[in-house]
Amino acid sequence: MVHILYNPDEYFLCAGGHADGGEAGHDPVCAAVSTLMYLIVSFAEQEQDSQCILERGYALVACQPSENRRKVTKELFEMVVYCFRSMEQTYPKNVSLHVL
Repeated sequence: MVHILYNPDEYFLCAGGHADGGEAGHDPVCAAVSTLMYLIVSFAEQEQDSQCILERGYALVACQPSENRRKVTKELFEMVVYCFRSMEQTYPKNVSLHVL
């Protein structure tokens, strides 16, 4: 199972584990989680105060957006979390989302 942790106050999002939704390399749930994490990491890396990790089975993004990017950063995080929430409802045995 992929466990996802989100803290909206800290612009923090972490995903760890394996979805086990299919054969390795052909798992649509894992592919979706990875795609969303790559999206948000590529955005967050543009911030000076960001920590981003992408590894097999683990991804983390934490950033402090500049004043002029806070709104768009918050919206992107919320959109990605909305997708994770939808995945959790569709694949409850594969995805778990916890919002702090």
